[in-house]
Amino acid sequence: MSRWLPVLLIALFAAQALALPVELDAKPVAKAFVAAPQATSAELLAAARQGGDTFASALPINSVPFTETGTTVGYADDYDNDCSSGVPGTAPDVVYAFTAPATGSYSISLCGSAFDTKLYIDEAGLSLVACNDDYDLSLSNGDPCFQNARIDNFQATAGQVYYLVVDGFSGAGGAYTISVDASTACDVPTPAEIIQEGEPALATGQTDSFNCGCTCDAGFGVLALEADPLGQVVVDVVQGWRDFGIRDRDWFRFTAGASGWVHVEFESEVGAIAAVYGNADCLDLIPPAMLIVDPCIPGSVDVPVAAGTDFYIQATTLNIYPPNGILPASADAVLTVSGLATGVPVSPTSWGEVKGMYR
Repeated sequence: MSRWLPVLLIALFAAQALALPVELDAKPVAKAFVAAPQATSAELLAAARQGGDTFASALPINSVPFTETGTTVGYADDYDNDCSSGVPGTAPDVVYAFTAPATGSYSISLCGSAFDTKLYIDEAGLSLVACNDDYDLSLSNGDPCFQNARIDNFQATAGQVYYLVVDGFSGAGGAYTISVDASTACDVPTPAEIIQEGEPALATGQTDSFNCGCTCDAGFGVLALEADPLGQVVVDVVQGWRDFGIRDRDWFRFTAGASGWVHVEFESEVGAIAAVYGNADCLDLIPPAMLIVDPCIPGSVDVPVAAGTDFYIQATTLNIYPPNGILPASADAVLTVSGLATGVPVSPTSWGEVKGMYR
């Protein structure tokens, strides 16, 4: 029987988010959509307080919280942005002009809308500053944010006008609900004793060759970390996206201490996953313990690991698209692992060496 006991799952998540590290991120299967029907004049009159047809006729939002319902049916397709989905759109759209009442962080949401929405934000001069297609790809049908757009932690300047475009995926249109409210910026604090991962700045077109585990082009790569005298490691993890559908993946190696248990804590500025593996053979991975966290909400899990055994943690983002739709994008995370053996030397490990340990 394996030395790994049944592990603790602390969250439910979509199959796409659970893809084993051996899989490369790829564009998801095209989503179904509903073509926008034509509105009657009575329907348009009933929706007179909804968003305008263009930037010039955008409905003003001057205070928060703000909530409005409306429809994109009967409106023109004036604007489009694929929000990193790779799918161009022909859907009708409406526009709101949001003047930030104060400098700070805001949340703009289309959750609860009746069709597959997109949301993007432009400054004056049509300069795109944020974009989202699906808020969380792990959600299931019936959730208010399923296939709906939402942009959190949008940083706005007092008095600046931002154009909020309510749009649809591909040709989708229909009834929507939009809300705008002030929010608390998600900023993961950095402990004083933290180890820097050393990940190079993320860039589009960049080949990931740094502790990228099973997704490395040049063979398995892992960052081995040595515990402090108390048997703990705290590491600053750089998370993010380089290109469309390409998440950064980070692998770390640890050695379990004498107790037979390790404690893993994880906090990220975006929805993220820390997966605990009993080996690093990409062709035969032992089922992982999964720790899934929402932005700035820390999570933890205790995992049984035999004393003196090497184990691995892979950290990556939950969604395959950046939340604000601009590439490249990065976010900070803090991974804390305790219950480790002390005095274990730090050394790089090749894929061949790792596989040899389990043959």
